[in-house]
Amino acid sequence: MTDPRHDRWGRYILPDPTTGQEHPWTRATTLANSIADTYGLTAWKMRMVAKGIASRPDLLALAAATAVEDKKKLDGIASEALDAAGGSVGANLGTALHSFTEHFDRGEAPEIPELWQGDVDAYDLTLLAAGIERFPDWIERVVICEQFAVAGTLDRIVRVDGGFHVADVKTGADLSYGWGEIAVQLALYAHAEWMWEAGVGYTAMPPLRHDRALVIHLPPRKARCDLYWVDIAAGWEAAQMCAGVREWRKRKDLARPFEAGADQVDHRFYDKFGNPVEEEQSSPAAETEGEGEPLRLTPPSPAGDQEAVGV
Repeated sequence: MTDPRHDRWGRYILPDPTTGQEHPWTRATTLANSIADTYGLTAWKMRMVAKGIASRPDLLALAAATAVEDKKKLDGIASEALDAAGGSVGANLGTALHSFTEHFDRGEAPEIPELWQGDVDAYDLTLLAAGIERFPDWIERVVICEQFAVAGTLDRIVRVDGGFHVADVKTGADLSYGWGEIAVQLALYAHAEWMWEAGVGYTAMPPLRHDRALVIHLPPRKARCDLYWVDIAAGWEAAQMCAGVREWRKRKDLARPFEAGADQVDHRFYDKFGNPVEEEQSSPAAETEGEGEPLRLTPPSPAGDQEAVGV
């Protein structure tokens, strides 16, 4: 099937289902990554770039000769260094294996190298044994979720136990750090209203389960396939948070230039728990020795009930 156009940020360019007006749609993976913990991945990439630079004197020379301000050129050098260190090998192998399974499920009888035949056999036998039904027309389909103005390409829609489910083929070596983003991504697909196809336009989504989705884990060159149910009801809740995070990042009203005396001083009185009280309220605990005036206190500090002690 023909892929839709993308803008320079990788967003899908698709028509609005109602107006027909084309506009960019945020990728489902982009929304899901709003709450992702990317520390480990970032650290791994930095290490691989360092190794790549060390192994390629030409890249080291280019980096040394490039001004820090030339971000585009340095990004390109870093990308080449990552490749030089083998940083893209896993992704390339996974993409190839993903493509083999896609052609296989379409009934296209692809020529699979012997090195990968064990993986594809494990994939097919595992799904057959689990009673998972695949449909050639529901493979690699572009879908949109209007509620969040997101689009993405789901891997499969399958039938299990009489119900239709979103299914996703994952080829990464370790999924343990990505289940949160996966749950959000698959929840967005399951809640999508429309499928898009070039030359056809939009067709309605089949009735999908909104409580669970299937992940088919197929690590390259392991001849092993593992199946996982993913809680996409929780993923849908997290999708609301992701949307909120993205809206929060757009805030432009969180700071303003300093102006002396621009704010009113807080003249309220507080009890020992930090709760505002009326000025006329008074208690023995809030009175100064020998006086009946309430003691002006500040609210408790975030550190708790410990008193600040001068040293």
